[in-house]
Amino acid sequence: MDESYNTRFRREYLEGAITLSNNLTWMNLTTLEISDNRIRPMGATVLSKNTSWTNLTTLDLRENNIGDEGETVLSKNTSWTNLTPLNLSKNRIWSEGATGLSNNLAWTNLTTLNLSSNHIGDKGAITLSKNTSRTNLTALHLSYNNIGDKGAVFHWNLSDNVHVCFFGVPIEIFPY
Repeated sequence: MDESYNTRFRREYLEGAITLSNNLTWMNLTTLEISDNRIRPMGATVLSKNTSWTNLTTLDLRENNIGDEGETVLSKNTSWTNLTPLNLSKNRIWSEGATGLSNNLAWTNLTTLNLSSNHIGDKGAITLSKNTSRTNLTALHLSYNNIGDKGAVFHWNLSDNVHVCFFGVPIEIFPY
């Protein structure tokens, strides 16, 4: 046997992500939903290199195990400036990945950011709160992220109509 089933399985998912990313004819693509495909960090890396999807408004990558490495590289994409909802839930993202996302200043049109069921913790929540370019954000999902007291008491640079959810329960954010 040349390769194990798991190795072949991972290679096939990566090849699918590469094929998608190399597609330069979908100039009008507005929605990309490839959840639960286990593209892993390498798949996120190849997707992030696509610069032709400038009309992309919806990106759903939930449950792909992209981790910190994949999320950090994905966040370096500056072509997807029209993104409004971004779903990165259940991707094994820790504080390092949250830092990568916080450093992205191109995705200013985000209205919904779903990072639920990751592991960003206090440090990741605090880092995310420092991004001042998310002025259009109206929904932030941080449920099940091991965020404690320090991370929950942060000053978000958000508009007054933002709905933040911890454990599926909306909370009020009071600037201080």
